Amino acid sequence: MSNSASQILAVLGPNCRDDTRRQLLRAQGVLNGIDFVEFDGTGGALVLHVHFLLPLPAGAYGLPADPSPLLVHGGTRITGIRVLGAAPNAADPLVLDVSVDQQGDYAPYLLSIGWTRDQYGRQRFAFPGIDRLFSVAPVNFRPGCLVDFDCAPSHVCPREPLDEPLIDYLARDYASLRQLLFDYVAQHNPRWLERSPADIGTVLLELLAYAGDELSYFQDAVANEAYLDTARQRISVKRHAKLIDYTMHDGRNAWTFVHFRANGIVTLHPGMQLLTKIGVPMRFDRDPALPAPAQPLLPPGAVLHEITDLDYRTDPALAPVRVFEIAASQQIDPLNNELRIHAWGNDECCLARGTTSAHVFAVDANDRAVPAPLKADDYLLLEEVRGPVTGAQADADPAHRQVVRIVSVDASARDGLFLAALAPVTHALQPVTVPVPAADTLPLTEVIWRDEDALTFPLCLTARLPDGTFAEDISLARGNIVLADHGRSVRESFTFRPPLSGDAGFRVRLSEGPLTQQCQPAPAAGTFPPQQERTELDLDVQGARPAVALQASGGGAPAVQWSPAPDLLSSHEFSRNFVADVDNEGRAVLRFGDGEYGSELTDVDTIDVWYRIGNGRDGNIGGDALSHIVVLKADAALEPAIAGLRNPVPAQAGTDPEQIEHVRQHASAAFRATQLRAVTEADYRDAALGLKGVAGAVASFRWTGSWYTVFVGIDPVDQDEVSTDARGITRLSDEFRQKIETGLERYRLAGYDLEIRSARYVPLDIEIHLCVKPGYFAADVAHAVAQALSAGIGRDGAPAFFNAANFSFGQPVWLSRIYAAVDDVDGVDSATVTVFRRHGALPAGELENGVIEMGAWEIARLDNDPSNMENGTLTLTAGGGS
Repeated sequence: MSNSASQILAVLGPNCRDDTRRQLLRAQGVLNGIDFVEFDGTGGALVLHVHFLLPLPAGAYGLPADPSPLLVHGGTRITGIRVLGAAPNAADPLVLDVSVDQQGDYAPYLLSIGWTRDQYGRQRFAFPGIDRLFSVAPVNFRPGCLVDFDCAPSHVCPREPLDEPLIDYLARDYASLRQLLFDYVAQHNPRWLERSPADIGTVLLELLAYAGDELSYFQDAVANEAYLDTARQRISVKRHAKLIDYTMHDGRNAWTFVHFRANGIVTLHPGMQLLTKIGVPMRFDRDPALPAPAQPLLPPGAVLHEITDLDYRTDPALAPVRVFEIAASQQIDPLNNELRIHAWGNDECCLARGTTSAHVFAVDANDRAVPAPLKADDYLLLEEVRGPVTGAQADADPAHRQVVRIVSVDASARDGLFLAALAPVTHALQPVTVPVPAADTLPLTEVIWRDEDALTFPLCLTARLPDGTFAEDISLARGNIVLADHGRSVRESFTFRPPLSGDAGFRVRLSEGPLTQQCQPAPAAGTFPPQQERTELDLDVQGARPAVALQASGGGAPAVQWSPAPDLLSSHEFSRNFVADVDNEGRAVLRFGDGEYGSELTDVDTIDVWYRIGNGRDGNIGGDALSHIVVLKADAALEPAIAGLRNPVPAQAGTDPEQIEHVRQHASAAFRATQLRAVTEADYRDAALGLKGVAGAVASFRWTGSWYTVFVGIDPVDQDEVSTDARGITRLSDEFRQKIETGLERYRLAGYDLEIRSARYVPLDIEIHLCVKPGYFAADVAHAVAQALSAGIGRDGAPAFFNAANFSFGQPVWLSRIYAAVDDVDGVDSATVTVFRRHGALPAGELENGVIEMGAWEIARLDNDPSNMENGTLTLTAGGGS
């Protein structure tokens, strides 16, 4: 299908074109729409009979005079079909006859009314009197071709695969091995809940953990810190690894999205603390409205008043909590507490897996729909709040939650079939029964999010329950999403009498830990403590930096700010940098320069240090764990505007510091891991495989008469990067080919030319006779087998047999694997492959040998596309069954 047709379908959003909205359009008579399209090629005329839901008005919307709003999209071999004219059908008032200049091929086509491209290249709909969802309809230019199974579109939402149990193979001491064994037993025998030390099962597990600890200690025993193989201290190992350009990471903190329920419009700022649930009363409540700290009698609510460092160390209620802090400013609005996702009046509608857009609206205090106050770069939560089978809130699947990042917002859309005012009691949408002004119809905000945030599961919007009742708002959207990451800010001061004299190797040890390693931009000069906007928290662990800054003062001079650096080797003598060396306990030792590599600390009598504590997997809290926000006296005005908060999805990316053993195993070979030159054919192939978007690669040298040319064949991950011309020759898109050539140019040796080409795709012809089991319909089984052997996605959501992801260069096609794939389909009693060969070639013993061999530059292909039979054919015949 053409790009314009794909863009129109993407803009339309959820494809829920069922009978419910069709009946609403016919009953209300407010908007018209296309019901279906028939192609008539008899008598030499090429006419599309466009059937409408309602009789055409006088003038037929001006289409006979100006048919330009009518467009035909799509086609594989035959594209660019033009509309020549339009006229109402004399025999049927519901039909508009549209004449075209040529007949299309077997590929799908789309007829649209009123769709045009805007200045940004996006498809926009504007046509009075025509419903947006029924402004397009599929066109079949080959209606006489028979099929062996039901051609009605099927909407299959496969079950999501179960997560495999995670086993930490890096557990090496008694505590971690004991916990690992308990976790493993709990996965396989959840009924075993005994944890008494006297229980025989607990004794056996602890004996095994003890034996494992003994073995780990024997393996990790060291003689001294002078060698990488024997060092036991992190600081020593990190310096050994640095000598061979290997960077030992200190882990990173976890981060998550937090949804705020607002009572008023306020802005939250970076550094505000968020705490996990506190279930018991605290020692003090430092409410600025009270004369003195009071002893609370109940667990705290959503808003907490000032909590000191002493409270965190001494209050039993705060001992188990995890502290997060807001990373970037965000305005919260009561309208964004709950956004309804428009289902266009359909009874059973869902946003399919892979969706990147939706239409939402907010509800104000007067029960009236208003545009959602969203903007680009905001985050939006999509979550299931009711079970689609029972309609109960308790049956909502907590795994059906996803946060997406908005790239564009359009608040100009409206649905003319519904009123903006909601029903007084049920708060349901009210259909339009009499003509009303456009301003009184349902306002919608079209939200488009990033492709990388495409839905990973089908999100149900409305459902018809087993008892026949209709349930809407199965899923909702929510704004007011704030970024937060694990870690608590701490201030610490050091006083020196007499002032520091610039001794080489001076160090300061921080009293609390573990030191937070966070994603942050370059430190801003002149701000202490730093409160930077950190909007990119999903960086790799190697991109994390220590969350620490300090300022030093002495002799009455103004305080001077110092910033952390990975090392001092690149710091000149005036650079005010320090290195935060993290020890085995996670605490940091700040190391300063010696006057040659980094500036010395001279004439300094006071050092103020700001840093954050909290790091690693300890911050990977579960969903709905955060419950409180700490509001200081300076921000007391925010307290009435915050009604509650929660993190709808678990915190992620929290990574423990790299283990010493891991460094021993990888540091010595790391400098060989990335080869920055290509000499052999295998080098070019490996370099190409390292580029983004490449699924397979092959390379070969050819002498061109004066020099060698390196020919590199590329099999892209996205098959849309490969085009096939009328002669069946495949080519890479110019943009993708140029990207690969640019990526490989750095590896090319002088005197060699570089040529990037597509793979040679080998189409196959396969014919299979199926014997169907009793109780199954032969056509249904044949259809299921066709899906299992297709080039798309199977019913289980995994790539089908001939999907491009399953084949690469030189990979043969085994007949036994085809039999296995057919045998996995329910209803197949037996199968016989009668034809098994390359397309258009005579048999060469492939069926007898059970394999079709592929050359080094060849990739097997079987698309089974009637419009492109040269890309492979699959013929199925079925007998037996019911």
